Amino acid sequence: MSSPVMTRDQAAAAVKAAVAERDAIQANLLELDSSFGKQLLAGAELTGGTKRRWDATAATLGTLWQVFEAYSAVVDQAAEAAARHLGPRELAAISGLLAGRSVQLASGPAPLAGRDLADPGREDLTMATAVARMRGAFSAVTEVVSAAEHVWTEVAGRLDAVGAELARATPLAATLGDETLTGNLTAAQGKLARLRDTLNSDPLALWRPGGTVDTSGADGLAEQVTAAASRVDELVRLREEAHQRVAEVTAAAAAARSAREDAVAAWQRAGFTEVGTRLMSLGGGLVMWGQRGA
Repeated sequence: MSSPVMTRDQAAAAVKAAVAERDAIQANLLELDSSFGKQLLAGAELTGGTKRRWDATAATLGTLWQVFEAYSAVVDQAAEAAARHLGPRELAAISGLLAGRSVQLASGPAPLAGRDLADPGREDLTMATAVARMRGAFSAVTEVVSAAEHVWTEVAGRLDAVGAELARATPLAATLGDETLTGNLTAAQGKLARLRDTLNSDPLALWRPGGTVDTSGADGLAEQVTAAASRVDELVRLREEAHQRVAEVTAAAAAARSAREDAVAAWQRAGFTEVGTRLMSLGGGLVMWGQRGA
């Protein structure tokens, strides 16, 4: 059935609306394609449930772009027709493009067992059907992309903070000689590596129904590392205080020894002076005695 032919005003308004809708769809698709979540999933070596979901989602995203390209081509054709003199031929063409089954998709032939003899290997959609299909696909893709991005946002910061604390505390712990404490920090390093691997390769394993993120592993690790780091800081503080006390005692002993040496030296100097004075006095008396005798 052919579509009713629009008037000039109807055609102009319909083309304007179609172009605006196409531009909005394109902007949203480009934003989705460049989003952090999509880039994360597309560039990672995924495993587990995340890989299965992304493989299906990537196929949906590919189909979405395929539909958009066919749909956008129809919008361009309608806009080109509207830019010319809107005679009966242009109005009929625009009406057919915007209301008829003008969006042609190369769907490929159906399986032979269920294929119709006249199957052309393509699917013809109306503009409205194409938009509805793209809307459904967009919703399915953004659900997965947003979930992965949300997981990363919630967990990555926690793990970075834990990693920074471990990097600070581990070298200090190595100087203390506490094997239990060092073992706890080493175990925490291993757990951190496993959580990072999950975040990078299977982030949707941490996604929970209802739109929440399972941060229990990261939070528990943070508590463990905080406790170990506090113990490290306490032992380092006690060691520094002990070193300070030893330094103070050593300094006090050195000062006492120096004072004693100074006192002995002063005493010795005083003793030598007194003896010398007496000797001088004795020598003078002998001289006087000699003169009298003469």
